[in-house]
Amino acid sequence: MILNVLAFIRENYGQEITLTDAASCCGVTPEYLSRVFTHEMGVNYSSFLQNFRVSIAKQLLLSGKYKVYEVSEAVGFHDQKYFTKVFKKLCGVTPAEYKRENVR
Repeated sequence: MILNVLAFIRENYGQEITLTDAASCCGVTPEYLSRVFTHEMGVNYSSFLQNFRVSIAKQLLLSGKYKVYEVSEAVGFHDQKYFTKVFKKLCGVTPAEYKRENVR
């Protein structure tokens, strides 16, 4: 079941996907998936999804091909301010600072 959820996230991270959506793809309730996911992964679904999206965002930023707002949209954050807040919380720098410091 967890492998199915991880595949679902990989395929759909650019869209708005909820715990309910992930649970539906596995045929279980959101509450059950939440418990099992947290137990198996050591982190809750929401935190995992944020971390996954930020890891993809870092790759896109390092490519140097995209503006921050384009990366934000591509990884499923449709509010750039929220994306910047989450990115800074997880990485310690804003996406623009990360790009500036790492792209040559």
